[in-house]
Amino acid sequence: MESVITLEHVDKFHPKRRTRAQSLKQLLLSRLRRREVSVEVVTAAQDLCLEVGRGEALGVIGANGAGKTSLLRLIAGITEPTHGTIRTRGRILPLLELGAGFHPDLSGLENIYLQGALLGLPRSRIRELIPAIVGFAELERHIHTPVRHYSDGMYMRLGFSISAHIEPDILLIDESFSVGDLEFQRKCVEKMRAFHSSGGTFLFVSHDMASVEQVCERVIWIDNGRIVLSGAPGEVAQAYQKALFERLYPHPAPLVRSDQISGPHGGRFGSGAVVFDYMEFFDGAGRPCRSFENGTPLELRVRYRLAEGAAEAGKKLGCRMFVQSTRGHGTACVTMEGRETDICLDRRGGQLIFRIPRLDLAPGQYGIAPLFYSGSPDDLNSVYDVHSRVYSFSVKGPDAMSQIAGLEPLCAWEVIRS
Repeated sequence: MESVITLEHVDKFHPKRRTRAQSLKQLLLSRLRRREVSVEVVTAAQDLCLEVGRGEALGVIGANGAGKTSLLRLIAGITEPTHGTIRTRGRILPLLELGAGFHPDLSGLENIYLQGALLGLPRSRIRELIPAIVGFAELERHIHTPVRHYSDGMYMRLGFSISAHIEPDILLIDESFSVGDLEFQRKCVEKMRAFHSSGGTFLFVSHDMASVEQVCERVIWIDNGRIVLSGAPGEVAQAYQKALFERLYPHPAPLVRSDQISGPHGGRFGSGAVVFDYMEFFDGAGRPCRSFENGTPLELRVRYRLAEGAAEAGKKLGCRMFVQSTRGHGTACVTMEGRETDICLDRRGGQLIFRIPRLDLAPGQYGIAPLFYSGSPDDLNSVYDVHSRVYSFSVKGPDAMSQIAGLEPLCAWEVIRS
């Protein structure tokens, strides 16, 4: 595959100067004594090596401040690398900030002409594209209004619509353009798919793992300016979210209220006598996945281990999975109680597999909160580990009524010993 973006050992450092002075007196004295000014260096990229092929859809994920936007700015030529080489082929359109490149005193229509001219499109071609751009952005009533009066949502819709219609070779999309109502997000995803199908190349930065999986064929995970992992979207997203979980929730906190699983604090709770590692999602073929087609299987895998010194070996373990829609379709509580499968805690640990053979769920985002306990889950002292508001997945496909309350009879459980 022909490469249209190549980065070879790229570094980017931003010097951030500061003085040692903490007061006006110290500042004056330091100048009289000619003290050196200390320099703090901010690292935006470290030894980045990347090849992006023509027609490739590449997702970029990572925590805030990891260097994702810096990567796009380097590729777009907005900033120069401190060291290394960057080569690109084709016309690049970066969408990195809301309203970037717009003139606030010009109308939406005039800004369309401006953006097209900056990219070298003839005025006649821009005129042909205007109906599609304005219609997609849903700004027919406001297209003659100066953009300084636009809301953030209007800025975003116009910016994305321009980028999707004026035929760049390479499109760079930052996470700020993933905001908007659900219907417009759906339109954006479909437009990105169409752009990719027509041979366009794009890089997509987002915290929304489901959207990344839907539109990208490869994903890179960036941390502290370095590429940590590159590969299939589900595999990289799973590894990234596992590392994020381990950093944010290294140990269960004491469970002090029975409603904490659905309370506003979120996180991880329990006694910690038995702890469960990060939950992983897989599709029917056993591939890591967070975005599922309606009607297809979903499989969850999670390992448990006993805390050092815990006297829990041999006890029966109870497990409940709370499945909830973010669109208010209700909550299902799927429990092992009354089933033939029992987990007797093994000191060596083990693995629990939870399967839903058919996701008869309406398209949208869903969350799963697992609860692990012995005895009664209503007894706070018997709760081992609760992972609340941590795990999510998405369902796509034809619109349908959610059957979330009917998940319980469909589910199957399996226990694997270490």
